[in-house]
Amino acid sequence: LSISSETLYVRAGILDEDRTQNLVDSILQDSKITERQKQRLIDLYKDFLEANVEPHERASSVSDITEGTGS
Repeated sequence: LSISSETLYVRAGILDEDRTQNLVDSILQDSKITERQKQRLIDLYKDFLEANVEPHERASSVSDITEGTGS
């Protein structure tokens, strides 16, 4: 595709370009780690960001919230 996975994440709305650009740029520019390690770091960061989102912000419907609570 000739496009970085980070760019795909930003375009998909998974990563916010403004907040993560410096961190992602630093990871991508680091010559001491492999491309796979870079991708794993970016993925881990993305997972942490998603984990910090409130359930009502992440849910696609009200039933997604209530199903998790047993209501």
